[in-house]
Parts: sequence; C-alpha cells; structure tokens
Amino acid sequence: MVKCVKKCQGWCPPTVIYLVLSIVTTFVSLMTVHKYEDMNNNGINKVLHTISHLFFIGLWTYLLYWLCSNCYNKTAWVILLLPVIIFVILLILLITVGFFAAVSNIPNNQDIR
Repeated sequence: MVKCVKKCQGWCPPTVIYLVLSIVTTFVSLMTVHKYEDMNNNGINKVLHTISHLFFIGLWTYLLYWLCSNCYNKTAWVILLLPVIIFVILLILLITVGFFAAVSNIPNNQDIR
C-alpha cells in the first residue's frame, strides 16, 4: 500500500502577505517617526519601538510559516484576517445599536419619514 504524503509549504499566501505588509509598515514607520523629535531619552524610544516591532513581525511570520508548514492553511488565513473579521463584527454591532437607539427615540405619535 502506497501512502500519499501531502507536502506543505511554509511560504503560503498568508505568510507572504503578512511579511510584505509588515515590511511596508515598518518602512513607513521608520520614515515618519524620524520627522518628529523625540521628547524622551534622545531617540531611545524610537529604537526600542523599532526593535519590538521587528521582533513581533518575526514572531508572527514564524507562527504563520509553522502553520503553513504543517498544512494548517485555513488557520493561517483566519489568524491573518482576524483583525478584519473583528472590525467588521464591531462595525455591524455599532451600526445596529445606533439604529435601534435612533428608532427608540422617535415619539409614538409622529410619522416616520
């Protein structure tokens, strides 16, 4: 009996998308943060911010790479899109609460037009 082994690649689309977006945001952050003077510690906060940003980029890229290497591509997509999913859910809740708050403030004897 021949066992078919599925090969998984670590550099799946979620990993690449995250890494590219992170590099772009790091570059933009470095370009904009140096325009403003640092009030505290003569630039040490900028360096610590950049180092921590790069550390978390590496951590999340490794997590996505590991998931894709172990054939958890759907999980990698969910993790990549989780901030967008949460934002959409919160936006729908905010719109719904706002709509019902506006409707509940309409007096009963007036026409809705």
